[in-house]
Amino acid sequence: MVLKYSFCTIAYRHKSDATLAGIFENLAAAGYDGAEIWWPHVENLSQAQLAEAKACAKQHKLAVPILSPYLGNFNLEMTNRGEMIERTLAAAPVAEALGAPLLRAFAGWTCECSSLTAKEDYWRYNLDGFKEMVAIARDHGLRIAIETHYATLCDSVAGFKRFVEHCGETICANLQLDDIAKNSSLPGGVAVYRAIQDRVVHAHVPHRYDAGPEGAAKLDDHRKLLAALAADGFKGFVSVEHCKGDGDPFEAAKAGRKLYTA
Repeated sequence: MVLKYSFCTIAYRHKSDATLAGIFENLAAAGYDGAEIWWPHVENLSQAQLAEAKACAKQHKLAVPILSPYLGNFNLEMTNRGEMIERTLAAAPVAEALGAPLLRAFAGWTCECSSLTAKEDYWRYNLDGFKEMVAIARDHGLRIAIETHYATLCDSVAGFKRFVEHCGETICANLQLDDIAKNSSLPGGVAVYRAIQDRVVHAHVPHRYDAGPEGAAKLDDHRKLLAALAADGFKGFVSVEHCKGDGDPFEAAKAGRKLYTA
């Protein structure tokens, strides 16, 4: 089976003149099947404008598989639950209007915590917050895709499964390899995928790799994962991401698409 690829529009974060219409045109030209939309690109759009964006994506034969409002960033001080709930309340109807079935989330204060070391009170703060977010998503017919990002509460298979056990069917995985295999004592990305396969609905891959043996090893691990997804008839999207947004985002999109067809 041929996998479907999307590109996260966060790559255009430093392009103040970028429009969704222009971005969609770029992504179609680069050979993508979808656009993972970064929240600031749609946060302030009216319902009419969201309808136009959805129609524009369709015109360019692009799906919108996931909206990226960066939910779940519960801070270490445990004081921002209200903010995260308000963001979920704002993002869910936008995703629904765009036809995006998934809301992207992180488990905890990104890059500042870990499933391996977090204290129980912080776990409870996050788990209960996600349970409230899940109820909002469910009301709009959506699921929450937690990214298995490094230094979060889902940086291990055990950490991710704890969210599933607490929050139920609405929780699924945006599989990003980072250090989850190491943290789970697994040999590589395919083994991680197999461990949570029933919950993987989306995946992330970088738009480029560092030169040298380490970068080559990471690319090889991702290619093995992509082969496993394809062999299983994976119905979700694989998103190429350039989160820093440096350089020309259109060139990054083209390079990333070419990388995974090589």
